[in-house]
Amino acid sequence: MEEFAKESMGERIKSLRSERGDTRNEFARQIGISGKYLYEIETKNKWFSTKILVRMAAEFGVSADYILTGREDPVDSRQFFRDMEKLSPHTQMKMKQLMEIAYELAKEEK
Repeated sequence: MEEFAKESMGERIKSLRSERGDTRNEFARQIGISGKYLYEIETKNKWFSTKILVRMAAEFGVSADYILTGREDPVDSRQFFRDMEKLSPHTQMKMKQLMEIAYELAKEEK
């Protein structure tokens, strides 16, 4: 059986929100719930709808799986962009060009 992260779901949500610099009320408003309800989610692990889960994941830029279980995506986009920032400007430009080519190729396959 796969092991879940030690941090609770509520703690993960609070941590992700804090990383963004949002207050509880600001983030709650962005995802369409009250600050009180978000407080209950963060502190009491109160369950919420899949609609709210999808909104949270989109706002945080993480997978719903990460919010629920703490398991990282196979491709963690946040880590990818942090790693990209460490590259030289020349290498960043080359990577951007490669990604644009890949995007165009993917559009052609549709």
